[in-house]
Amino acid sequence: VGLILTLLSPMPLSAVQQVDASIALKGLPGVLVVVEEPDPSTGLSQTELTREVERWLQQAGIKTFSREQFFNVESPPALYVYIDSREAPEFGGLLLFEVRVALYETVLLPRLSGIPVLASTWDSEFGLSYADPAPAKTFIPMLVREVIDKFIAEYKAASTIPASAPIAAA
Repeated sequence: VGLILTLLSPMPLSAVQQVDASIALKGLPGVLVVVEEPDPSTGLSQTELTREVERWLQQAGIKTFSREQFFNVESPPALYVYIDSREAPEFGGLLLFEVRVALYETVLLPRLSGIPVLASTWDSEFGLSYADPAPAKTFIPMLVREVIDKFIAEYKAASTIPASAPIAAA
């Protein structure tokens, strides 16, 4: 795959630059928290997990939007939380899971004459893990918290960057 990308790329892949996560979060007005319905095997509630994530963000000074507020914000950002889980009978009934968090925003694609599209501008995950089904309800939110804490740290780092600072590539 890498060879194909190298051959098809109009410029060397090393010349492709990504914007630093701190820069991507600069000026973020707040977020709508969207939690995907967890699999029943996790014992987690979508409503409870949404409230927890909102509380963590608010405690860190990050504004959380209601759905009504979200639709009144220009280029509204949404923080999407997804727990991919499945029971694994082949592993003695353990629950396998991954935690993913992504910030989605409307961005403009110059190649399509500035047409707005929804795209992930920040993401992180806690890779594949496992737990007995009974403690999963406690263990999984701890891992969600780890990823949310990473978002919070990068958000705070972005908020310390002066407004006049140039956007640097990583």
